Amino acid sequence: MKKHTALAPLLILVMTGCAALSPTQAHRPKLTQVSPPSARPDDLEALLAFVIQLNRLKPADLIKEYDVLKASPEQDRSDEKLLELTFLLSQPGFSMRNDSTALQMLQAREKQITDKDSGLAPLIHWLSTTLQERVSLAGSLTECSTQLHDEKKQADVCNDKLQAIRKMEDSLIERNRH
Repeated sequence: MKKHTALAPLLILVMTGCAALSPTQAHRPKLTQVSPPSARPDDLEALLAFVIQLNRLKPADLIKEYDVLKASPEQDRSDEKLLELTFLLSQPGFSMRNDSTALQMLQAREKQITDKDSGLAPLIHWLSTTLQERVSLAGSLTECSTQLHDEKKQADVCNDKLQAIRKMEDSLIERNRH
């Protein structure tokens, strides 16, 4: 049983690409108490195996996997299939990566979750929160990039004006010499 409870943190580490906690980080006090996932161990093992497989696939194979997952009717999707599709849609290096779509799918499912629902609800919530942060950071990055581009244009205009002033100054100096 202990083997299965260790799968959830391992799945999180694999998805986020984080290194194991250092001893100094491991001794930090916990801010919130998180209950262990109530998902069946087989579900977690299957998802972990899927994520590991995704990380090994070539881009062309990722597209094939996407086509297979997308082919299943939306109303027939289990939480496991939903998570597989969102892991795929948020996979780094995937040409059709779309964190916003993955987030919308998870948020729609989160609204439907009841106490009797899937044991994967905590994982769905965690992934939704993670994707929400990623989408927010991407928006901030885009905003900063746009601002930087605008400031570069402004700097170019100022530089052009400075060059024009220098040319006029050189021309005046040349005229005074004669």
